[in-house]
Amino acid sequence: MHIQTESRDNKDNSQKQPIMLFHASDYRDYPTGGTTGTIKRFLKYSRFDCLLVGSTNDYTVKVGKWQKVDIEGKFYDFLPIARSWKEIIPSKITLFIGSLLFYKRILEKFRGKSMNIMIFVDRQCYTALRYITARDKKINAIYKMTDAKNPLEDSSRTIAKFKILQEIYFRYFFKPLLTDSRLIFSIDDKC
Repeated sequence: MHIQTESRDNKDNSQKQPIMLFHASDYRDYPTGGTTGTIKRFLKYSRFDCLLVGSTNDYTVKVGKWQKVDIEGKFYDFLPIARSWKEIIPSKITLFIGSLLFYKRILEKFRGKSMNIMIFVDRQCYTALRYITARDKKINAIYKMTDAKNPLEDSSRTIAKFKILQEIYFRYFFKPLLTDSRLIFSIDDKC
């Protein structure tokens, strides 16, 4: 797979576009679980410059402002775009809303005609970026698939049982990412 690596400016073609990672976490310890571990390993061994976009449950952290974070001895630019309201609002929704609210902050890190993004589970962020940047930038997406079907079908939330919402979710959040991704990798044969 070839990742588009346009220069940040016209003078220096050696500078490459980074990969921006999206996940509903702070990439350090919230939330704990397999995906966060996968991301940490990716960051440890990646040869690409990486930018991190996510959420936080630390109320001393300013949402919507780029900051440096230390992840296992390496420093990365991190943009928290949402706070965790896990018991009230699902993290996928808060991250989607944060993508819409802080899209200018997200895009300010990119120069040129393309942006490379990696989506870990949180497909909604791709939909926001796809429509925000539709006329502006080509998005090279990489998606980590952790389930093979519409997550609303398995959700225990009452609102997720409505077939119309399941269809909207599939059509506007899941299908565009599956269709447009340059690369999809899964965690098991079922995916």
